[in-house]
Amino acid sequence: MSVEINKRGFVLLILFILLFIGIYFKLTGNIEYNPIDKPKTAGYETISPENVINLYKNTKNLIIIDCSQPKEVYREGHLPDAVWTSNPKIYYNKANTFLVYSNDDTIAKNFCEQLVDNVSGHIYFMPGGYEAWKNQ
Repeated sequence: MSVEINKRGFVLLILFILLFIGIYFKLTGNIEYNPIDKPKTAGYETISPENVINLYKNTKNLIIIDCSQPKEVYREGHLPDAVWTSNPKIYYNKANTFLVYSNDDTIAKNFCEQLVDNVSGHIYFMPGGYEAWKNQ
């Protein structure tokens, strides 16, 4: 009978320790949850407006993001299928290929940099924005 109590006590001790460890990491934030099984992207690549057409033709799950400021610039003209947003967080934890551009390259690069640590897939930056694509 004392052996049974010791086994139960040992199991309860292990469960208590695991619970304590879980609470510790939850409170300190030392464990990150990432629902994407794929590794994060290493960075973003620059793509010329001429090569964007090949990207359109050869890429499934392509998300085209126009982050031009103000939004009226997007309304005046944008790449086909492009969506406008200034918030990269809505794409966090996505596994897609992204094409990002803006009327201001600094804005687009900043957007890409925020995606790098939070998405899985390829990220392309098109310098010059819609005007460069239209003029190619």
